[in-house]
Amino acid sequence: HTYGVATSTFINAFSPTGTFNAIHKMALLTASTSAAAGIMVYEAVLNVDATVASGDTLTVTDTISVSG
Repeated sequence: HTYGVATSTFINAFSPTGTFNAIHKMALLTASTSAAAGIMVYEAVLNVDATVASGDTLTVTDTISVSG
């Protein structure tokens, strides 16, 4: 995020330990770890479904614009 700008870009890389087929959405949560319960503050549909397996890396990039 840049001060005074109403957009933020989030980039996260995931390295699965199993196979996941047809990952369709991404979400931004308030939790600091995957084990903690958090509140979903943003959800988006990926532009293409992803299928990953152990050893793969899935990188998700999303830009959020705030207006109002």
